[in-house]
Order: sequence, then C-alpha cells, then structure tokens
Amino acid sequence: MCGDAEGGDVTDPTTTLRSLRQRIGITQAELSTRSGVSALAIAAIEAGAVAHQLTRRRLLRALGLGFSNHRAVFGDTLGERRACSTTRVLEDSGDAA
Repeated sequence: MCGDAEGGDVTDPTTTLRSLRQRIGITQAELSTRSGVSALAIAAIEAGAVAHQLTRRRLLRALGLGFSNHRAVFGDTLGERRACSTTRVLEDSGDAA
C-alpha cells in the first residue's frame, strides 16, 4: 500500500490537488494567479469536481508538473482519482521528503 511523504496512507483521493498545492506552500489564490484558473474552480476541483483538460494542463504547469502527471493527479477520464498518486507525483517531481 502506498503512503504520503510521512508514511501514512493516502485515503482521501479528493485531496490530491490540495496536497500538491500545500506541499509547495501556495494558497488557492496563488495557484489561481499562476495558472489562470479561478480560485472558485480550484476549490471545486479540490472538493471533487472533475476538471476540464485545459484546466488540468494549466494547474499542472503552475505546479511545475508535466501533463504526463494528469492521471495521477486528476484520475482517469471518468473523473475517478487515484488515492496513491500524491506520493508518486511528489517523488517524480523531486519534492518528496
């Protein structure tokens, strides 16, 4: 089973974007400014809303990640999210503790 950087389990898949954003130390407002995506939309996505592909690209770019990470962060095309993705993306980006 995978876990977060502190070794605990990642049990809430809706927190993936939030976890990544908090890990790099920025607020929803800062991510909004960096990405061009409204803070309201970011809040909705962090709460479980499905993001459009362009929105995903903008958010990933603002987080310093490539689009190849979109499935790990946002789930598959049905909007499902992968609970263990936070650790994998952080490790791939070099930000894991």
